[in-house]
Amino acid sequence: MPAPEKAFSQYLRLKSRVRQYGADGRRLGPADIISVLRGTNAAERKNIWKILCGGWRPFRAEGCSALVLAGREKTASSVADVFVVDSAPLLKALAGKRAGLQKELEAKAALVGANGFRYCDLWARLPDAGEPVTFEAAVKEIEAVYEGVLEGGRDFVRDLAGSGRLLFEGAEPRCVTPEGANSELVYLPASFKNPRPQEIPVIAHEFGHALHCAYARRLAPGKPFNIVFAEYFSQLFEELAWRRLEAAGRDREALRLGRLEQRVLDGLLTPAVLELEEYSVPAAKRGALTLEKLEAAEDRIFREWFNEPPLEALFWLRSERLFNPELPFHNFVYLAGRALAQAAAARFARTGRIKRAAFDQLVQDAVELDLRHWLAKYPDDAAVIKGAP
Repeated sequence: MPAPEKAFSQYLRLKSRVRQYGADGRRLGPADIISVLRGTNAAERKNIWKILCGGWRPFRAEGCSALVLAGREKTASSVADVFVVDSAPLLKALAGKRAGLQKELEAKAALVGANGFRYCDLWARLPDAGEPVTFEAAVKEIEAVYEGVLEGGRDFVRDLAGSGRLLFEGAEPRCVTPEGANSELVYLPASFKNPRPQEIPVIAHEFGHALHCAYARRLAPGKPFNIVFAEYFSQLFEELAWRRLEAAGRDREALRLGRLEQRVLDGLLTPAVLELEEYSVPAAKRGALTLEKLEAAEDRIFREWFNEPPLEALFWLRSERLFNPELPFHNFVYLAGRALAQAAAARFARTGRIKRAAFDQLVQDAVELDLRHWLAKYPDDAAVIKGAP
């Protein structure tokens, strides 16, 4: 008799069968969907969202079975079981800010042609998103950000931007390390050849991944990244790039709205999915997780975070990491890393750049220390996680 299929394999098989088709019968890929969701046509966004969610809807029962199996396979029942830190203080601090974000989403709706908040408008580009700049001008801004943190930061950015390791391909920015390679490749959408101001921090983010990998390979060869700090340096440089844009006297309101998508991801969507995971895993282990209860929990949680029901948006079913037992409570990892990176950005903004040796030590600690030992070594950060900035 064959061994039972593992949860993540079951989910990936499910995902491979999901299909979305346009009105002309053509199958739509992720790039097609995100292009419309980022577009300026409100009716098209609503329609593509319906198509996106409709493609997943037939797999709800099968997805719930996979999620139950994933919950049983996970060795931990809570964030504290994995990280020796409770998620409650971080979620409480973020919850204190959600009413403000909800109001901003309502304001954005009016600017993108919608009559009130809709989930399909979360990614919509604002009509006045700032004038594009040359890529060379964007790189100059990023060079200054990196040089403001560590000695030689400018040279790292210049070398990466001028090498064949920077490619304008794909729908989303990303940094990858090809198998067997000793250097990273940074991919940016073709539109980033002339980025808008709010896209400069995105480029700084991907360069941060490349820098993290390069330093870790030199300082701790062969050692895997500590998952909590996988985004630490990328988010650090992204935050500092935003601060530089704001300090340059640009339109603060335009920048605030331009950054709203990321702020909603950090302050509403990721906390909501984390809270849903903290409900679903213990329920699965008790044998008490049914599709009806799961969807009722999603409805309740998303109403609290967004002030609107999810309306069969199926965020739980489309959140791949919920189904991977090897990445338990990964949304807490993201939120904790983000909070630590923002705190570090505030420190660098106050103190200025550090010596290369001190930065080397920071990278080594990010590779070698778990969250508990990091907070013991950097007590100021303990307050960030236990009380969030």
